[in-house]
Amino acid sequence: MSRPKPVSVRPLPVAGEKTFYRLAVIFMIVGVLFWAQTVLLPLALAVLFSFALTPVAQWLERLRIGRVLAALLSTGAAIALIAAVLWVAERQTERLAIDLRGETYQKNLAAKLDPVLELVRRLDHLAETVNTEPAPKPAVEAPKPAVEGPKPTDLPTPVVIKQPGIGVLGWLPSLLRPLAEVATTLLLVAVLTVFILVQRETTRDRLIGLASRRQLATTARTLDDAARRVGRFLLFQAGTNAAMGLIVTVGLSLIEVPYAALWGLLTAALRFLPYVGIWLAVLFPFGLALAVFPSWWPAILVLLLYGGFDLVMTNVVEPLLFGHGTGVSSLALILAAVFWAFLWGPIGLLLAVPMTTCLVVLGEHIPSLAFLRILFGDVPAVDPAALFFHRALAQDYDGGAVLISEHMETPLAEIYDRMLLPAITQAKAERASGTLDEAEERRVYRAVLSVLAGVLATRRTNETTSEVVKQVVIGCAVRGVADRIALGMLHDLVTLAGGQLVVVPATKLPAEVESLARKGEAILVYIGALAPGGMTQAARICEQVRVRSPKVKIVVGRWGTESESAAAEKFLRSAGAALVTWTLTETLRAVTPPEQPSAKPDRDSAPPLRPAPSRV
Repeated sequence: MSRPKPVSVRPLPVAGEKTFYRLAVIFMIVGVLFWAQTVLLPLALAVLFSFALTPVAQWLERLRIGRVLAALLSTGAAIALIAAVLWVAERQTERLAIDLRGETYQKNLAAKLDPVLELVRRLDHLAETVNTEPAPKPAVEAPKPAVEGPKPTDLPTPVVIKQPGIGVLGWLPSLLRPLAEVATTLLLVAVLTVFILVQRETTRDRLIGLASRRQLATTARTLDDAARRVGRFLLFQAGTNAAMGLIVTVGLSLIEVPYAALWGLLTAALRFLPYVGIWLAVLFPFGLALAVFPSWWPAILVLLLYGGFDLVMTNVVEPLLFGHGTGVSSLALILAAVFWAFLWGPIGLLLAVPMTTCLVVLGEHIPSLAFLRILFGDVPAVDPAALFFHRALAQDYDGGAVLISEHMETPLAEIYDRMLLPAITQAKAERASGTLDEAEERRVYRAVLSVLAGVLATRRTNETTSEVVKQVVIGCAVRGVADRIALGMLHDLVTLAGGQLVVVPATKLPAEVESLARKGEAILVYIGALAPGGMTQAARICEQVRVRSPKVKIVVGRWGTESESAAAEKFLRSAGAALVTWTLTETLRAVTPPEQPSAKPDRDSAPPLRPAPSRV
């Protein structure tokens, strides 16, 4: 009997495996948030209230009040304020319910709603007329039965047995249960808030202690940044909501809508709910205006009051106050509001902004969570280098020039490092992988050369630098157009620093270096080898130069990408490189060593250098 062949399972690729595990972790976290909301919801509310009450507690502590007493007073004051607002709202709502029973209000509502209801009835009747088909007539009339059955009046009367009423005591358990749950949650939130305020430094230190020693600084910065952003948001949001409530109160008083103060308080409270709160607040005064006034104009004025001032607050006042304080984009805030409302209901809608802000902070400070900053942050999703690369592929050279001109206040070396060199290395990498053909690669190079000869040429003529080149710089490009363009950028920076860069072919570099070294000149050799590729050729050139000129300092530039592995740097250093640089700024720092106080270089006594050739 033959054995069955084992089934071979192909493992997931590394990238696919990471994506699968990330999705699994995300779904697991969402499940925990949903099923454990009984515990997590009070904790989240307590943390939110502690962020809002920390400035008050610190102010009380500066008055030489103990920390425990300051936490109790600040929490008690917040609870008293909320209770007072709820009590006023309850009293006003009770009076409003009594007033709405008046005959005048009912007549006004009927006068406005009757035309609408009549229109709805006509539409329903029209739909029934269209959808109703005439019943077919019977072909033969059915014969009458010989014996007639009992008449309806002769049928027995049904007997209905009614259970006795439950009474007030019977309804008490169903009424007290939700009240007890709400009271328990509020008490738990209050207790947790007091404990967090009393032990805020201890809690912060414990969270920092959970991280490894190599991540202590990152964890501390993350916690401080999250607390600063959330606290600042709550402070400014409370101020703008209070201002909006005052404006609504005054505006409704001028329109003569009853209970204007009640609607102002309701507006200030509901505006903490993003996007939907303002429209929930306008429903009550709008409906009351319909009932109180015989015409439509007061109700329309109520809508204009809410809509107009909310637009001003949202688009003018709050951006000026908040700025980029939270770092959350508008689209991400809408999606977060829907997500947290789905998980935790109205309380989740209240916590949407603080929770999303914390996620953005995690994405900014923890590299493995950088996707959170891209998804929810207000920073551009595509970096300038990628935008320039896309414009170059589309042959939009004018668009690329405009993009560069928007960063003209940035130092020239940073423009090269952040925009041009990444575009070159990306074109080179995609050409090597086969996703880019030769014509598209040339478009990118042509766009870079166009910008260098156009917008940045004017910039170079007017820029000055504090750095001074004190040694002869001899550079060579290992191979390809990308290396030569990068070497031309280094030529620009060295020229702006008052020096000269001698560019020679890679085959003549060892002899040229040896010739200048014999004259006793200070020489620095730069070998440009942009990734990917070129590292073996750069190592061979380093060995050739090191054999003929052992005392010369050799710098290998691998620009435009993030730092490669330590093994690559070790390989180049073993071949003779004294330094491996990853940016033009770092290379320029190696070319221009710090000035010694006692040394006063005389540029007039320096031997003349050969002029550098023109840009490739």
